[in-house]
Amino acid sequence: TAPASCVYGQPVTLTVTPDENYSIVNVTYNDGTVHNVDINNGVYSFTMPNANVTVSATFGIDPNAIPYMAYNTTTGKMEQRIHVNPTAVTAATTTLGTAEGESWYIVNNDVTVTGRMTAHGTVHLILADGATLTTVAGITVHEGNTLHIYGQADGTGAIVATVVDAGGNYAAIGTEDNSGDPETHTLDPKVLGTVNIHGGHITATGGAWSA
Repeated sequence: TAPASCVYGQPVTLTVTPDENYSIVNVTYNDGTVHNVDINNGVYSFTMPNANVTVSATFGIDPNAIPYMAYNTTTGKMEQRIHVNPTAVTAATTTLGTAEGESWYIVNNDVTVTGRMTAHGTVHLILADGATLTTVAGITVHEGNTLHIYGQADGTGAIVATVVDAGGNYAAIGTEDNSGDPETHTLDPKVLGTVNIHGGHITATGGAWSA
């Protein structure tokens, strides 16, 4: 946006706002000749010439945007979307997200997490093509929390979640400690949160009393 009126010789300050996941490529004004608009500390401005001007802005996909494939519940089809600057999952990542918050992560290379991972709030996890997340203690998603798992265009990203230690009652992806009585075949399950798998290869092997 620009001021409704401008005075010759005076500075004109512009507000340039890209859509989500897009960035500004350049901003120009045309008074018969195209000029680049100066930028200083994020503020675009130029000196008003003695002529009418046309201001233009060019936008492009943010270079930090990561593509992923998601299921569109309205169309019933998969579609490509983008998200800017998701957090990279590392071997030290055991906590995903924050309570009642919304967080984005990406597995962009092969990584093994030895501790059990826990999703808090709404977590979006992108599996980059060719990358595998191996979690040897599984992923917890309790009631009130949501884990969305996405692949990319080729769908070759993967999760291998296996409960291999003493957590025999832990699900590979879901609840932890579905304790029960093997004699009476009764269970005292904790309530599972929501897990939505949009893509990728998911292999989940839980404990003896879990999935």
